[in-house]
Amino acid sequence: MLAERWLYDFLIYSYMLSLLFGFAGLIKPNPRATIASSALLFMVWGIELSLIGMEIWRTWPQISEIDPILLYTWALISFALYYQHIVKLDIFFMTISSVGLIVLAVQLFFVRGVPFQKEVIMVSELIFVHISLAIIGYVAFSLSSISAFLYYIASFLLKKKQWNRFLTQLPSLGSLQRFSTGSLIVGLPCLAVSLLLGGIWAIQVVQPSVWIDPKMIASLLTLIVYSLILWQWRRVGWQGKRLAWWNLVAILVMIGNVLLSRWSFHHWV
Repeated sequence: MLAERWLYDFLIYSYMLSLLFGFAGLIKPNPRATIASSALLFMVWGIELSLIGMEIWRTWPQISEIDPILLYTWALISFALYYQHIVKLDIFFMTISSVGLIVLAVQLFFVRGVPFQKEVIMVSELIFVHISLAIIGYVAFSLSSISAFLYYIASFLLKKKQWNRFLTQLPSLGSLQRFSTGSLIVGLPCLAVSLLLGGIWAIQVVQPSVWIDPKMIASLLTLIVYSLILWQWRRVGWQGKRLAWWNLVAILVMIGNVLLSRWSFHHWV
């Protein structure tokens, strides 16, 4: 990346402050805290967008240097801001923002410090579409799992009859399930097309070893798991907590898939 380390540190600390103000406003309504949280997150969103733009400008048409984690967290922040300012759901805003911060922090403070020899690879428009669709799919799956997690919390609180402020800010169980399954419907074809395009490119560049690559196998497993969940929902009639539970299990498979990048030909990403 072009930016210096201090810029990434500033990014993380601003993100953390945004969450702190956000939690303060969530626990006890405070317009100033809410405004500060939004302003800081908008700043983080703008910085990440600038970094992405600079990388595209620097590497175009060879875009292998663009950090997919940066794209992923930028997309999550975009959704978080949408839910805060358009949909007016602060719970979704805080949950999505927290996930984005965790992913960004792990990437910047742990993954980026691992030394490895970058390969010089010509990345065509085909692989650009492959990466873009994969990120869209992962973001959709993440939003689906966040909804499933909130569904579990809301279901538990309703069962215990704990009528608190947190519960009143959550959407209905039906709305959470519809958003969760809707996100799956969006993410699944994106990942499927991404794998198809990536496979075509990998066969040309990596050749036969692509079929025994850990990342390729894990990606296919991720696609199968989410396909089965969607099938069970549409054909078998999975609903409620059972559907939410398997959605949360599936996100662990997806996380494992992402982590396997360091042990495959995807390590250049």
